[in-house]
Amino acid sequence: MSIMRLFNIATLVLTLSSYSVNAQTDSSLVTITGKAVDEQGNYLSDALIINNRTLLGVFVNLDGTFVYTTFRNDTVRIGAFGRSPKLYCYKDSLEKDTFQVTASLPLMNYYVSHFFISSLVKQSVAKEK
Repeated sequence: MSIMRLFNIATLVLTLSSYSVNAQTDSSLVTITGKAVDEQGNYLSDALIINNRTLLGVFVNLDGTFVYTTFRNDTVRIGAFGRSPKLYCYKDSLEKDTFQVTASLPLMNYYVSHFFISSLVKQSVAKEK
């Protein structure tokens, strides 16, 4: 066999083995339980949990609590309208199946130092004949 052919076979084997390792890691499920709250600890009933990989999501319960199962490598975003979201990923965490979180979602702050609004109106002048 030529060296190039051996190199191609070795590359293929390494690629397939890395997919195998990733598939085993991705198949590990974790359950995230907890609650979504504001800065004062009040429950947020309008919070949403979204999986960043699949873009699928669910709303929290009316009391702000939730139970969400996902793959260990997935990043989960917990947010609510007008509030800064929190991101959670347990890829490098201890090998356990359940994680308890309290997602404190503070209000977003928007600062505008100054702005200028201009309206340009084209004026037409009628010419007399």
